Amino acid sequence: MKKFISLFLAVVLLITSGILTGCKIKDPNSDTDQKGDGKMTLYDLRTDDLRDPVGIDSETPDFSWKMESDVIGQKQTAYRIVVKNGDATVWDSGKVESSDSVDIRYAGETLESSTEYKWQLTVWDKDGKEKSTSATFETGLYGNKAFSDAKWISCDDSSLPEDTTYTIDFDFVLDKSSTGFCFGATDANNLFMWQINTVEVAGDPLLLRPHIKTGGSWSVLGQYDISGALGMSGSQFIGKKMHERISVDGKKIETYIGTSESSLVLVNSYTYSSKVPLNLIGFRHHADSAEAGSYDNIVIKNKDGEIIYSNDFSSGDIGFSGSSYAEISGGMLKVSAPSGSGEQTALQIPENNCLPAYRKSFTPAKKLVSAKLYTSALGVYESYINGQRVGRKYADETIEYHELKPGFTEASDRKFYNSYDVTWMIGAGSENVLSAVVTSGWWSGRVAASYGKETAYLAKMILKYSDGSEEVIVTDKSWKAAKASAVSAADIFDGESYDARVDQSWMLPGFDDSEWSAVKLNREFSGEICSWVGSYITVRDDLERSAQSVTIYNGATGSSSARSEEHTSVTIYNGATGSSSARYGKIKVTATYDKPVFTLKPGETALIDFGQNFAGWEAFTLSGAAGTVITIEHGEILNDNNGEKSRGNDGPGGSIYNANYRSAAATTKYTLRGGGDESYHPSFTFYGFRYIEITTTAEVTFKRVVGQVVTSVEDRKSVV
Repeated sequence: MKKFISLFLAVVLLITSGILTGCKIKDPNSDTDQKGDGKMTLYDLRTDDLRDPVGIDSETPDFSWKMESDVIGQKQTAYRIVVKNGDATVWDSGKVESSDSVDIRYAGETLESSTEYKWQLTVWDKDGKEKSTSATFETGLYGNKAFSDAKWISCDDSSLPEDTTYTIDFDFVLDKSSTGFCFGATDANNLFMWQINTVEVAGDPLLLRPHIKTGGSWSVLGQYDISGALGMSGSQFIGKKMHERISVDGKKIETYIGTSESSLVLVNSYTYSSKVPLNLIGFRHHADSAEAGSYDNIVIKNKDGEIIYSNDFSSGDIGFSGSSYAEISGGMLKVSAPSGSGEQTALQIPENNCLPAYRKSFTPAKKLVSAKLYTSALGVYESYINGQRVGRKYADETIEYHELKPGFTEASDRKFYNSYDVTWMIGAGSENVLSAVVTSGWWSGRVAASYGKETAYLAKMILKYSDGSEEVIVTDKSWKAAKASAVSAADIFDGESYDARVDQSWMLPGFDDSEWSAVKLNREFSGEICSWVGSYITVRDDLERSAQSVTIYNGATGSSSARSEEHTSVTIYNGATGSSSARYGKIKVTATYDKPVFTLKPGETALIDFGQNFAGWEAFTLSGAAGTVITIEHGEILNDNNGEKSRGNDGPGGSIYNANYRSAAATTKYTLRGGGDESYHPSFTFYGFRYIEITTTAEVTFKRVVGQVVTSVEDRKSVV
């Protein structure tokens, strides 16, 4: 017993001696013995707590490092830091007798903007032996006027259809007691909404209640009982497939309803105070279980009778931005009420349904030495050069991509900018294209409250030539913009929709942008612009959630091999069994897989378990026909106990529970381009989840599905 206690105390002494000296002792389980052969290593050199940072704003950065030794009781007794700009020394600390290795403040010459520096570190140990190593840092754009020559730019929405003579035809079903079709909209806060309502007053009427929303405030333009014109009461109207036509001629709006297009009856004629442009169309439902409707065969014709927009939803493509509570069901677009509180508005631009994209072509005038790019956005953004996503390239040729830029800040007060050396991305002596896509993010999305109304992009590129001259490219009115992104919707709360069929050649040199609009300047932001603070948000490949093994069974019976909690399972189910007024029942399982390699058909749902909750998104590779739409919903837990409603379940037992997301749709929608394997993951949103459910409008085959962890927590690899 005494021997055991002595051994225990010796181990504690060894560990304590390492801690007290501030020096890391080699792992006793490693191949290196603990006799102390004098090895010492300096590692994890940081500037402003970042490894080899690019674009720091500080004019007096702090330096830190770590020391490792296999000598018991080893410690640092002195250090020296030498900072150089090329061959010129800008600071030499001299030998400083100190054990400090954290927050050593730079005290040299004034640092230059947009310049790379190298710092050499020398450390002396307790025996006077020295060890040296080095690291780099690059300054950003110093001063309040760093971006004074660059302007925030936004896409000019003047391309919205301004026709004031047009007709909108569509089939619809009033699934519950109220629904609203929107037109003349510029955004979700400014629109006309023609509501059909069966419960506003007593007596089972059928009401047409025209609304207008201006600056976010609603006004009811009238309330008209159309029961007599159609010969049916409100309750008789519910569940019937009807046809509606909204005919606009300047200020005059006529509404026709019938059981088909050939049996339309004029139910109301209304004259507004000014002409009503077509603009956007869509649907608005309040968070009320009484509001739900289905739509089909939407056709818009101009004054000459020409079809300018049509959608029968046969492709499975919903196509409406903000359509978090819409799905293809029974061949129609079913729009339900959002959960929680508030309202949901889904809008569609008749020409297209893409988010803003920006481009600027340029040709380096001389022999290029370096190119530095500094970018930010009002909203989450990505920058591209010649179609390639901008990232940080390391000496070993790996590229690190930073996600969800420019990050979360108090949006009205401060915005981060990101810095990149893009010399390697630019072609010499030929046309190059700098482009970007910007989505709502924490600026104008639902999560952002009322920070801003429009997204915007900001960029400054400094080209340095071999003769010492510079050329600066900034965002200004010379840029072009269009609704051309393949991203059709993106929101931190609601998720991301992506159409892989959309042509992305606008990112490349040689593209004809003559039909694109000139950008407009955005003056919504007046706060501080500063370099990114702290670690970047990245995808941690080492934390990726993936499948391990395969088990297949049919129905509710069958054997399965044991698997660890780390394994991912895929469950395909179709419908539910055992449902009643008190319970949703239990999912009807038809197959299970422990590897996400499977074929999914319409009517089936694939449930994937990634084994633990995490923040990030799914990434997948699949194949299928062009126009096929897959929908991915996220959840942290599953419904249980046969979906007992008394327990708060929101679906059949075994399906994902996401009522805790409240009004956040947290949904990915992906439209296939077809023609082979295609891969994708969201980039402009993120989710907190363990499970996903996948549905599809046509047969698809998944080759790979993984969960990617997105975080600002750095990995544990050591830079030595």
